[in-house]
Amino acid sequence: MAQPNLNETSSSNFHIAMFPWFAMGHSIPFLHLSNELAARGHRISFLLPKKAQIQLQHLNLHSDLIAFCSVTVPHIEGLPEGTETASDIPISLTPLLATAMDRTRQQIQGFLVSCGVNDRKIDMIFYDFAHWVPEITRGLGIKCFCYGVVCAAVTAMIIVPARNMPKDRPVTEEDLRDPPPGYPSSTVVMLPGREVQSLMFITMPYGDGINFYERLTTAVKGCDAFCIRTCREVEGVFCDYLEAQYKKPVLMYGFY
Repeated sequence: MAQPNLNETSSSNFHIAMFPWFAMGHSIPFLHLSNELAARGHRISFLLPKKAQIQLQHLNLHSDLIAFCSVTVPHIEGLPEGTETASDIPISLTPLLATAMDRTRQQIQGFLVSCGVNDRKIDMIFYDFAHWVPEITRGLGIKCFCYGVVCAAVTAMIIVPARNMPKDRPVTEEDLRDPPPGYPSSTVVMLPGREVQSLMFITMPYGDGINFYERLTTAVKGCDAFCIRTCREVEGVFCDYLEAQYKKPVLMYGFY
């Protein structure tokens, strides 16, 4: 399957949007990727809350090409006033932050549309938890890339369609104990007990009407290509498995 090469451009370079989950552990890898792309002459519009901009500005190595664009995080009942990122709240409240992110959809769509009107058309967008991005980009002629900041082995173990989560009853630890069908390793596995118990979070609500597993599998199913921060020498078999599971190109771009 042919894969896009961001190093090969036409006479004009790409205008790329970045929209990571509102957490430093996601925004920083997105910015590392942005720096690499900007070093090749591509222009980046990085969508994130104002508070995160302040925390990340010292990592922007190409301020002439990487522009931070503010996203207003709406207040959700149950979140402290002024919450913008996962750093502002205990982990138990992150599902509400996911709801807040989903309610920025109109802002993100408006930004992408306005760029096209003003001759600054976005060519592609990288996203992760905002599973609805492909629904927006389809009508705008924008390529969308789901960017996984977690290693390919963990993603292949947990976030694949072959998990086939039961919908007619609650998910149990027994359902999560074994790797999904076709998983390519007998040694890189979850250990019984605490590690398997930790997987139960993927079945919990993570936003309005969606759980964590559904959010991430939907995000990958809708993209044009799945990008992972890894390399073939380390995790090639897991990336091949993900490509077969989602029937999408999997792009490996190293450990930026």
